[in-house]
Amino acid sequence: MGMIGKALAAPLNRWINRRLPRSDSQVFGQKNIFILPTGAGMVFGLLLLVMLVTGINYQNSLIYLLVFLLGAIFVGAMHQTHRNLSGLTLALLAAGDGEAGGDIPFRFRIASGKDDSLGLALSVASARTDGIHVPAGEVREVSLAIPAAQRGYLRPERVRIETRFPFGLLKAWSWLRPASAGTVS
Repeated sequence: MGMIGKALAAPLNRWINRRLPRSDSQVFGQKNIFILPTGAGMVFGLLLLVMLVTGINYQNSLIYLLVFLLGAIFVGAMHQTHRNLSGLTLALLAAGDGEAGGDIPFRFRIASGKDDSLGLALSVASARTDGIHVPAGEVREVSLAIPAAQRGYLRPERVRIETRFPFGLLKAWSWLRPASAGTVS
């Protein structure tokens, strides 16, 4: 990361840390879910723009209809992607113990609110768990093995939960900043 990247990363990290305080449990809602288009979503938006310019150039009502229909589907997908994380609770159940150079198991509980949560992924640094589905009102326990480089306490800075449901055009994510730490001997 260059000098400019480091200069921009520091204020961004401070802002995120103020917005998401350290806690072993986090309920996700409007204030702590972030959403951006994926690469496929950017291409989709660019194609919509090209189709709109084509429709304007040729004054073709069917192209307008298709552009606005696909645009409405994109907006609906944005709401559905956000809704997939909204109301979800992520909690750290137990931070494991282990040896330096090995993996330390961290157990998490994911509780869904009133809606199903599909296609969730939980990640920390190089550890990742994909394909988590939590039906409405149910709870899933997930274990994540986090690599431990040195002895002492291992407390992940941020545990990321994300989804790209329903079409993969948008990615919604948030973080849990655990207060508890695992022990590395």
